Amino acid sequence: MILRDNWFQFDDRCFGHPGVILDLGCYSWDWSSYFFDKKKVIGFDLNEINQPQGAELRRVAVMPFANKFSVRGFNEVDSTVMPTFNSQGKEIESVSLESVLDEFPLPSILKMNIEGAEYPLLFSLKEPPADQLIVSFHDFAHFPYPKYLSGIVRDYLSVWYNWKETCPEYSWWMGLLK
Repeated sequence: MILRDNWFQFDDRCFGHPGVILDLGCYSWDWSSYFFDKKKVIGFDLNEINQPQGAELRRVAVMPFANKFSVRGFNEVDSTVMPTFNSQGKEIESVSLESVLDEFPLPSILKMNIEGAEYPLLFSLKEPPADQLIVSFHDFAHFPYPKYLSGIVRDYLSVWYNWKETCPEYSWWMGLLK
């Protein structure tokens, strides 16, 4: 296991795994910058404008299905992409996680820091999406999700993954494919 900060943990088996690193919510590249000279990194974020050497940026939201959504809180501080399903907020386009995984099958790591959008995305899974899942579950502060919901998601995915909490303060978890 590699530990850089308490929220930045992953299993070093990723270096022997042929897949890429998918960083959903790559804003400022703070999580995935460690990998730039080690693995191929593809970042997805509506607000990120920088594409560092060693990374590929896609300025699009990844959701359970491709569509256009109205979203709340769309600014450089809060990159929340939870659909409002009404005319409030900014309209964005999304790509489906399925289409991303068709392009990059079984990534080494799928990291999600997507401001609450992790819940519908993870509940939509029909098979394990990556060797390692690194997720910040947004069930703290101003987010509308109860603390127990992240446990339900992890229970749902535990058929494929063993889970370890890496940062209780911000509800970061690491799932390793069994």
